[in-house]
Amino acid sequence: MKNIFMTACYEVGFGYGNTNYEDYKKLTQICCNSFIKNLNGLTEVIVLEGKTESFHILFKDLYYRIKDIYLKNQPCNILFADSDTICLKPVEIFGKFNKFSMFLIANEFHQSFGNEECRKLAQPLYPWMMANLRYYPAGLPNSIWDTPDDLAFSWIEDWAYDCIIYNSMFHSQGITNYDDYHIPEWNRLVIGGITDEQINNSSIIHCAATRGSSLSLENINKALGRS
Repeated sequence: MKNIFMTACYEVGFGYGNTNYEDYKKLTQICCNSFIKNLNGLTEVIVLEGKTESFHILFKDLYYRIKDIYLKNQPCNILFADSDTICLKPVEIFGKFNKFSMFLIANEFHQSFGNEECRKLAQPLYPWMMANLRYYPAGLPNSIWDTPDDLAFSWIEDWAYDCIIYNSMFHSQGITNYDDYHIPEWNRLVIGGITDEQINNSSIIHCAATRGSSLSLENINKALGRS
């Protein structure tokens, strides 16, 4: 069975915040190298690339491309990580979960949407999971794509709308044991400067590049230097 690690590096015409494509290319290479080194059972790496006008188009494109690769390669497991994410220590994720999974509860972002319709869509999706690290195990039922497909078709251009899609997938599975999926050391969120405590207590770290890609690189290089 294929165990695929996947990330993305797009050139975006209209950026978001203090970001640039050259930084993202560096982040992507570092990201891939870190997971190649530390992700147990990995058999293939895929970097999704493209050129788009906005992050909204990018996120919509990623939803469909990942779904297509997943369905065409069954049976396979896919771990997708945003390119501002690094794996510092050995982790075993492939084969450990049989549901579509995300690994960090972040309820502080649950109602952070500017668009009222997005806030309504997010309301029942509680707890709220961070979507930068997503695991697609082999054998997901075809029905899991129904609601996300509808949401993607009616895309709303509000930041992190794709997180509504992935949280809808997660919550459609009837999960009640949310603590089993809340593994902060697998998806430590860093906003601002990284700390030694975050580095020491994490296997996977997300250094949010949309809040500044140069700071994300600085944080990642610091983490790698301390790991």
